[in-house]
Amino acid sequence: MATLVQGFDGAVSLPSGWTIKVLGWSISTNQDVREVTGFEDSGYKDRIFGCFDWDCTVNGLAYSDSGSTPLVVTPGISGSIVLTASTGDTYSGVVLLSSQNTTRNTCEEMPVTLNFMGKGVLLQTWVGA
Repeated sequence: MATLVQGFDGAVSLPSGWTIKVLGWSISTNQDVREVTGFEDSGYKDRIFGCFDWDCTVNGLAYSDSGSTPLVVTPGISGSIVLTASTGDTYSGVVLLSSQNTTRNTCEEMPVTLNFMGKGVLLQTWVGA
């Protein structure tokens, strides 16, 4: 997949009482290509575009809203995401959490990487161009 855009701001709300301070993110897009070659194509392959797909990765620091709530994020949960590029443009949509990676360094912060798969349309809102 080609990377569509990268940025350093955004918001991720987790249902477990934790907040993610976004340090970086990227969105990748892909469009399926299907082969539809038939006998009438004179030996040359024929192709058409299929479905559009997108996913994103968010890197940040996880903070507990209550100070003692354990971080329990189960891959497969669904929610909304809004990511802002340095230009002010935003990218938003509904996502499914496909995987997570966390490392506990101190009691106050925890580096986290969240990988999401897009569900439906990726909405791009352009500012000023």
